[in-house]
Amino acid sequence: MKHIPPTKDIDADFAADCHIIHGPFAAYLRAMGLATETIYTIEQYLVRTTRWLHGQGRRLLSLDYRDIPAMCRHVRRGSIHGVRPALRHWLRFQNKPIIQPITAPWSDYLDRYRRFAAEDHGLSARSCRLNTDEARWFLTWQFGDQPARWSEIHAKDIWRYAEHRAGTLSAGAAQTSLRGLAAFLRWIYLCGECSEPLMKMVPRVANFRRSSNPTALTEAQHHQLLGSFDLRTAKGRCEHAMALSMLDLGLRVSEVVGLVLSDIDWTEHSLHVPPVKGGPGRVVPLTSAVEVTLRAYIDTTRPPSTSDRLFLRHRRLAGNPVSVPLVGMAMRRAYRRCGFPSRWSGTHILRRTFATRLHQHGADMRQIGDLLGHRELTTTGLYTSVSLNGLRQLVQPWPIQS
Repeated sequence: MKHIPPTKDIDADFAADCHIIHGPFAAYLRAMGLATETIYTIEQYLVRTTRWLHGQGRRLLSLDYRDIPAMCRHVRRGSIHGVRPALRHWLRFQNKPIIQPITAPWSDYLDRYRRFAAEDHGLSARSCRLNTDEARWFLTWQFGDQPARWSEIHAKDIWRYAEHRAGTLSAGAAQTSLRGLAAFLRWIYLCGECSEPLMKMVPRVANFRRSSNPTALTEAQHHQLLGSFDLRTAKGRCEHAMALSMLDLGLRVSEVVGLVLSDIDWTEHSLHVPPVKGGPGRVVPLTSAVEVTLRAYIDTTRPPSTSDRLFLRHRRLAGNPVSVPLVGMAMRRAYRRCGFPSRWSGTHILRRTFATRLHQHGADMRQIGDLLGHRELTTTGLYTSVSLNGLRQLVQPWPIQS
């Protein structure tokens, strides 16, 4: 029978664990730059976890990655999606691994592929992580804890895995997932481990939502969004400059985050956009509105920093570069202030607005694709939206025979 400590000891241990949660651990979260409300929520999840563990005769300090699924089942008040991140923050605070170490015979493929994606293919850290995760899921699905035997994989195996992923994800997420698998199999082919047909067996997932005309801001919404930022504050001026860069220059959010001061050529009135997604960089002309806004931001608003990044944080961790999630959250808050549809959450709508406005003013697909940094015109087509009213003006009356 399991030994349960006396109640007095349990109360003392519980108090000691709570002291760590509200003291050193909370300070660790503040140093990461998390919002006060987020820190409070994480602390509450951990207090619940501590209370449940003490009921089992355990301490919070004994928690490791193997306990996360059980904690997500037992600490169910609130969102399960909040419990898991809270536990992962706690494990990182203790310098413990947050995932089970991979010991399968095929784990070497993941290490080599991660290095290839980062160093040779030039993918961003996020893309490397997503593609490597997809490769791990496929290898686990296909081989389990056995060595990888590529000659034994057939089309039905790839399709069965694709069917599984499509059944558990949305259409857009399934597309991204299978693109990651295709990239991994292309690398396996380059290594001489599999035949060329295997590389081409990954099917595509139909996404009818994406195939419809994408959303773009109207002219009124364009002005409403830019007017929603509080230009009386440094944070508002920074967010306004980032939004204008995406709306008037068609930059990706990752490109906005990666900009450095030397990317701006004031003499030529142009901006050098850093390369992303493994492609080359590009040079785009600065509009007068963007140039005036960036110059004012740098001269009057940008905080002093050792970083040469253009856009920096202004409150917590002031002087540190902004991140992709931070910019995304800033744009979502602006959408909510404007009363835009709740399904609008990303920043791609700003690039679509840029492309659509160019198309409406007579630019062809190749010109738009060059400014967006696309290598294929089919990709550019997904970013342009033609209104029905615009099409009606092109339709001539049908002649009626008397």
